[in-house]
Amino acid sequence: MRAIILLGLVAAVFAQLDRDALRQAFDALDSDDDGSLELSELQAYYDNIDTNKDGFVNLHEYSASRPAGETAAQTKASFDYNDKVDGVVDNKIARSAITIVFNRLDANKNGKVTLEEFSEQYAKILAEIAAIVG
Repeated sequence: MRAIILLGLVAAVFAQLDRDALRQAFDALDSDDDGSLELSELQAYYDNIDTNKDGFVNLHEYSASRPAGETAAQTKASFDYNDKVDGVVDNKIARSAITIVFNRLDANKNGKVTLEEFSEQYAKILAEIAAIVG
């Protein structure tokens, strides 16, 4: 199963980010290996995480998708970030959050996220998540 930090998106969350870690996260999401991310690829990942297929990702489902070395506090902070992305804090991540995150990553708004965009924009998202952990 391909790994992401959607909504959390990278194994190096809260650790020192390096280009290799970002590349691994990007490559894991780029399911068609075309060198860019499309919204459909992120939506497919979300659909895999939503194991009970209710249209939402709860903390249990989200936690099961996270990297092995991530702490519970890091997972919860990442979940909380993604929970509030759609403007509603309800202890679940709506599928609409994927579109919102994708639009943040797609800096030039061309419908595709390059590795460069992903690296720059995801670092900003990680900083926001790190602020939640405190």
